Order: sequence, then C-alpha cells, then structure tokens
Amino acid sequence: MISYGTLQFTDPVQLTPDALPSGPGLYVVLVPNYEYKPVPYEPIYFGQSANMRGAVGTHHAAYNRWRWHPRGRSGLFVACMSMPSSTEDWRRYNEGQLIKQYNPVCNRDEASDAQTQALREIGARRFGVGD
Repeated sequence: MISYGTLQFTDPVQLTPDALPSGPGLYVVLVPNYEYKPVPYEPIYFGQSANMRGAVGTHHAAYNRWRWHPRGRSGLFVACMSMPSSTEDWRRYNEGQLIKQYNPVCNRDEASDAQTQALREIGARRFGVGD
C-alpha cells in the first residue's frame, strides 16, 4: 500500500492495459525516483474515473506528457484506490485535493505552467514563429 494524503492506494505496478480494475476510483501515474520519500515513486498525475481500466492507457489525453517526463522513459507505473460506491463528485473532490497537495507536473495546465510558457517563447524566438 502507498499513501497519498489520507488515502490508501495499491502498490505501484507497471502501466499496462490491464493494470487497473474496471471499477470506479482514483489512480495515480508514477515514475521511478529513488530520491522521492517514503517510496521511490514520484506522482506525476492524479486522475479519477468510473472505469479506471478504460481510462488509463496510451489513449489518455495526458499519455504523451507522462511518457516524455524525464523519468517516464524509465517506465510508467500506476497505483489505484477502488471506490466502488462513489459518485463522480466525490472522486473529483478527492482528485482535486491530491492535485492541490502534491502539484504533480502532468496535472498542471500546459497553458498556465510557467516552464511550458518559457519553453514556448524560446522556441518561438528560435524558429521565427509569428514573424
């Protein structure tokens, strides 16, 4: 078990198509990071779904952000917390609390993330975009 906030998630497993159960719950995408404590996995994305197995995979809107995370190349892992009788509002509330507490890089809005904005501006100047 791995804890985030006051919530208990399963132990991390490699992200594969059948890594998560098909029921409702919360999930966290992780990358190996041996400097991260208390377990050597850094959360890079928190999500919620009525069907976790169907929600997480290469088709996910944030998948490329997960994959291209500097540590994502060492493998992506996932852990979940099943919430069988939960409502979407309750899952979204808990997801929001986790995002607020941990501020995972892949949950940040790309348009408002200062680092992403700076890279876009550098790229625009370098490649003459807008000239």
